[in-house]
Amino acid sequence: MTPSPQIERPTARVAKNTIFIPGAAPHRQVPGQRTKGPSHRAVNPLVRGAFYVFIFSLLFEWPDRPIPMEIPTLIGFIYLAFTLLQPKVCYRQFPKELWFYAVYVLFLALLCGSVKRQEDAIKLLTLMVQIFFLMWSGYNLMRYERIMKTALMTLVISCSALSVMQLLGVAATRLEDFYEGTRISVLGQNPNNMANNISLGLIALMGFAFGRNKTWLRAKYVAAPLAVIMVGAIIDTGSRGALLAFGIGFAAFATRGKTLRAKAKSLVIVLVVLGGLVCAVLLTPSLVSRYKQSIYGNNMAGRENIFPTAWGMFKEKPFIGWGPIDNMSELGRRLQIMYGARVDPDGSKDTHNMLLGALTSTGLFGTVPLLICIILCLMAAWRARRGSLGALPIVMVITVILINMSGNWIASKLDWLMMACALASANLLHAVRPRLAAANPTSPPRSLNATPAPARFTQGQVGEAGSVAYPDQQRGPE
Repeated sequence: MTPSPQIERPTARVAKNTIFIPGAAPHRQVPGQRTKGPSHRAVNPLVRGAFYVFIFSLLFEWPDRPIPMEIPTLIGFIYLAFTLLQPKVCYRQFPKELWFYAVYVLFLALLCGSVKRQEDAIKLLTLMVQIFFLMWSGYNLMRYERIMKTALMTLVISCSALSVMQLLGVAATRLEDFYEGTRISVLGQNPNNMANNISLGLIALMGFAFGRNKTWLRAKYVAAPLAVIMVGAIIDTGSRGALLAFGIGFAAFATRGKTLRAKAKSLVIVLVVLGGLVCAVLLTPSLVSRYKQSIYGNNMAGRENIFPTAWGMFKEKPFIGWGPIDNMSELGRRLQIMYGARVDPDGSKDTHNMLLGALTSTGLFGTVPLLICIILCLMAAWRARRGSLGALPIVMVITVILINMSGNWIASKLDWLMMACALASANLLHAVRPRLAAANPTSPPRSLNATPAPARFTQGQVGEAGSVAYPDQQRGPE
């Protein structure tokens, strides 16, 4: 028997195309039966491959690269070129949350025409436009559940490879922190940036291990050693913010489970993992010293001076801000005058906080739509907790938000792709299989001399309708 054709639909719908067969017993239409899901093979293999390569490259930044463009940015443009092979698939639906991000980008573009450091501002604008299309196409691709899981697994593999390189000393760079201790990174990356990226990969790994509603026992045995390797790499970077963001974000896994027993089990696992993380930190003298400086000495690597200065700048220009890049130049100038702080060679200083960065660069006109986009992504992640990924989307979004409390990663492609993943997890594609139902048993009896009414068969199922003398054989499996 030929299987029924599957039609991609976001939700189950009633089949509309029917064929009337005179003389057959009457049938009625019923809502379609949801099946496992549409095949990811509807997406061109070249598009899927380019998407996975782009995901893998996100962690391999190379500040001292011989080419003028960052490697993830270059591969991102190559991936976007491949999406043009199937524009109706990669850009078929525009999520409403992206409208607010688009408003922010448009206002950013308007401000680029009036800033002093226009060349650097245009580079930032180019990155934000690229992120816009990466989120749009990534959202449509990750609505295929198989593609989403493969993309997250690719991120885990990339983080594992980078962590192993660091622990083995391959292409590792030792940076002497001017506060205390030595910080290690790979390829000369910013240690905080590297730690934040690995923490997102660690969240994805924990989600595969036990965060989803359906997990494999085998995944837990594979995840345990990989998690130890990633935590070790994060500790080597000396990043306090990444560990704190991971710990608080990981606590959201306690929402996993539909029953009270399942939630209690999730809470126990969360407490055990967080307890192990605290023990690992306590066994690292350099990290203990850095946390003590933050708690008792009010020493947050200069953020204790940056945050109030940036807030004062926002209050001076609350609506349109100081303009992209120009806000960092003004912040660096003020920090040098007020505190004698060290700044970048060009005299600028980052806000080390995404909210303050948006407020000082674009003011309320740009920050409000950006925050609305983030809040909508958070709400979508909360709705998706009943899906196959369970609590993983909400944990990812919370971790990204916490990461941006100690750093301004507004131009981070990985952060925004995690937002797109949360949106896609709440709007997964489902397949609908139309089926036939028996005649309405409550219908009044007909006269024997009455002309039989035409029956309705869903198009594509006429071949499996069978003989009209055996209506029981015409019903699909219940």
